[in-house]
Amino acid sequence: MISFDESTSVESLTGKLVVSDELSLLIENNTNVKDLDTKQIDQLLSLTNSWMESLQKEINFIEDIMGGRIQYASAIKEYGFWKKRYNNFKEILEQLLTDKLVLKCINILEQIVNSQIVSYTLMRFNELKNDFQIMYDTTVRNTMYFMELIYDGIDSIINAPFSIIVENFIPLYNNLNLMWLASSLFSRKKHMERLLESISNSIADRVSITLSIPEIFRYKTSKAIDLVKGGLYILDQWEATYIKCKKDIEAISTIYFRRWAWEFDEDIIFHRLHFVRLIVRDLDKIMKIIELISMRPEVSHIFKNNSESQIFIKNYITRIFFDLEINVYDSNREEIWIKIMDQFLYHFENNVYHQISQSMKVSNSAMNDVKVLQFFENMMIRHTLINKLRSKYVIILEKFVVEINNYNTQFMVS
Repeated sequence: MISFDESTSVESLTGKLVVSDELSLLIENNTNVKDLDTKQIDQLLSLTNSWMESLQKEINFIEDIMGGRIQYASAIKEYGFWKKRYNNFKEILEQLLTDKLVLKCINILEQIVNSQIVSYTLMRFNELKNDFQIMYDTTVRNTMYFMELIYDGIDSIINAPFSIIVENFIPLYNNLNLMWLASSLFSRKKHMERLLESISNSIADRVSITLSIPEIFRYKTSKAIDLVKGGLYILDQWEATYIKCKKDIEAISTIYFRRWAWEFDEDIIFHRLHFVRLIVRDLDKIMKIIELISMRPEVSHIFKNNSESQIFIKNYITRIFFDLEINVYDSNREEIWIKIMDQFLYHFENNVYHQISQSMKVSNSAMNDVKVLQFFENMMIRHTLINKLRSKYVIILEKFVVEINNYNTQFMVS
């Protein structure tokens, strides 16, 4: 199997049956077959063979993609493939049916009745021409029609503003359902499954590009938070819409007693999307930490000022991600990302614990200490941090006792 985004071999065909100037003159000026010598007949046979080669190449491309020997990693690239094939088939068929030079060349060869080579070549040419016409009528034209239906949806995944990508999901899935029900190619399980996979991968790629690391940390906190939330929403909605449409088509399948239900391997379809979502969920967790440490009043008790909290974020939150020299969204690096995230949480946990310990040494308010502990417990970063923080309640209780005694003393004095 060949898997690629672009192939020069696929795009190299011009979609036109070429005739040299020399042979054009030979065909145009020849009215009597008896005037042709052996060399000229061989030239016409060679020309016909070159046409058949062009037809066969186009047929082979279709058979390769139908047989799974060629697969596109991107739905938009596959659209380009089918558009190219459609235009080539259409142009070649038009030449075969209407081009005067092509028709005259075949007519000349048909008049040569005493040559087995000529007869065999013409037989092969007519068979291939018929196969070419059938391939166009049954597969190429039909597939192009459905690829046009989904083009706006797959194009929006790549080019639409990030905030409106989800708006196109339901129309896109409706057209994918129609393809599944009526397309000559995509009504086959393996082709619809790979198309859904390539679209899901395109969504995952768009999100990963928009939320690239470390670039996401260069934005203002509010913008970064919005982008991460938006990316997570896109990933979740694509899969949620899939589940909805799957149920819809299962209902149709039941009503008409047809094998239309979507029984695809969802581990394949959503493999990359799930990995990207794993990272985006971690980013969402990181952004919440940054937002809370930067903006929540409870945290002000453990920092002297806002600039100290910003230094904390810079030193212990973003630093680890700015030093990355790999693309963490590469699906082969899942274990690396998990280690990076564990390392981040470990450093965050230790430094938060240290910061809280230092602040509690100088704090005069047990209530403020309680607020800080509850704040970090509610963040649910890691249970190890929560367990560490709970040990601080002993200190808080001691402070409460001291504060109560102080209040009692003041009350008795007054």
